[in-house]
Amino acid sequence: MTDVTIGPVDRMVWHDDELKALCSPYLAVGYRSEKPRLTDVRRTETGVAGDFAVADGEVDSLGVYHLSAVTALVVASQLIVVGVHIDQELRRKSGEVFLHDISLRCRRQVNVRDGSCELDFVRRRKTAHGMYYKVSCSVESGAFVGTASVLHSLPGAATGS
Repeated sequence: MTDVTIGPVDRMVWHDDELKALCSPYLAVGYRSEKPRLTDVRRTETGVAGDFAVADGEVDSLGVYHLSAVTALVVASQLIVVGVHIDQELRRKSGEVFLHDISLRCRRQVNVRDGSCELDFVRRRKTAHGMYYKVSCSVESGAFVGTASVLHSLPGAATGS
């Protein structure tokens, strides 16, 4: 690894127009135009799996679509919300699903708009606040992998987390 010498800093503040020239257009506004949605979900032996589609996805300067970490996180989060309801044999959304923490790591680039996501319910525990889950997830066959801690707060359960 080569050491890099950074020149003197001639100022400490950059303003709007200067920042626009440095920022990622995708992170500034592009991700908002993407519309990821689950197209179907099925039970597995250890959790749930689902297929998704991304409408209006942003393409890079070469015209290639990349499934971003932001979109993968949205897909995984939505499957978690649906999955905990299916796991409890509920047919309608009930209470709230709080993602206490969720992390995804990108292991390889993905250039598909239609893909899959799998969740394994590693641990379930009923608490005074609702049903707690520890989840492992994989988006597009391990391109993104991660874990989440989730609380499904059922109606009538004590509030709080």
